[in-house]
Amino acid sequence: MFYIGIVLYTLLNGFAASYWAPNGIKWWFILLTALFLHGFHPETIDSVVPGGWSIAVEMTFYLIFPLLMKYVKSISSCFVFLVLSLLLWKLSSLIYYQIFAGLYPPDQQYLVSSFLFQNFFGQLPVFAIGILTCLVFENRKELKRRVIVFDCIFGFIVMLQLAILLRFQVNFLSNHFVFSGIFALCALNLAVFPVGLFVNRFIALVGEISFSMYIIHIAVIYFLTKIGFTLLFEPGDLSSILYYLCVVAVSVLISRFLYATVETRGISFGKNIIKRLEAPAGAEPATSA
Repeated sequence: MFYIGIVLYTLLNGFAASYWAPNGIKWWFILLTALFLHGFHPETIDSVVPGGWSIAVEMTFYLIFPLLMKYVKSISSCFVFLVLSLLLWKLSSLIYYQIFAGLYPPDQQYLVSSFLFQNFFGQLPVFAIGILTCLVFENRKELKRRVIVFDCIFGFIVMLQLAILLRFQVNFLSNHFVFSGIFALCALNLAVFPVGLFVNRFIALVGEISFSMYIIHIAVIYFLTKIGFTLLFEPGDLSSILYYLCVVAVSVLISRFLYATVETRGISFGKNIIKRLEAPAGAEPATSA
């Protein structure tokens, strides 16, 4: 599905200069994106596929995930990993800034600022929170008690941040760290106290097809603008909400088709490759239906 995104957005946008590639898109931008290595340069991380920075970060995380699972097996070890990830984020920001800041003129420094946030180390604390959430969820018997405890701990941290911010104008928590914690707590609370508004068949469907939605929703907005659909909406909050719902509806319909025709087949193809790689020498792996 991501490769379809590369082809689609290359056809739509071409190689001309754009916000995320102010110097134009070079051939090696596409090559790095196809190899999931585009997350290591400010001009490639988000220029070929809109939102592609998160795919680069996720693929890098999948690469080190087996190593993490070897050492991060408990909540306490995950807290250590979380602290290390925060330190690596700060250290990498200093290093990356020294490497890339001098390569761009003042009007393109936003590329460096965005890259410091979007790169793998900038997002590593988010993955640490995700692993921590999974470890909390594993013990179903203790889940409710753990969720209440973590609600209290995170609530205290946020209140402490607000107090320090109001008193000293110092923000020691990054926004994406806070939002990741809120999202994790929402997930855990919904596991313990499911609310029909958020736990239902439609939301489950959106979750299932969310990757395709993520890849194609920018193209949906592009084509809705091209055909003049946006002209039907007057400026204002209500119009924005209605337009958002229209984009979601169209994206869901297209993504449901893409999930059935592209993603599931890609998943089956990947499983067959894994079976062949894991099969004993000389054995013929069974072909899945």
